[in-house]
Amino acid sequence: MTNQEKHKKQDFPYWCTVRYGSYHFRAMFGTDDESLRPGDTVVVKTPRDTEIGKVVSPARPRRSGDVVSGPVLRRATNKDKEQ
Repeated sequence: MTNQEKHKKQDFPYWCTVRYGSYHFRAMFGTDDESLRPGDTVVVKTPRDTEIGKVVSPARPRRSGDVVSGPVLRRATNKDKEQ
């Protein structure tokens, strides 16, 4: 399964809470990266767009009933942070 297919199906083994956007929304996002910790800057795919955010809860194993808002695409690079 490709990453793109995973993002569409939202089939991730972990989730974390991320604060994003100018209104500081908080939502659960699926991830493959179990090492995400509070304070990490990440790029997420939200219903609005691709946005930068801060992890506010550590990555946790996802259970069958957990619903995520979208995927964590990657850790933010310096270039992401500048934009």
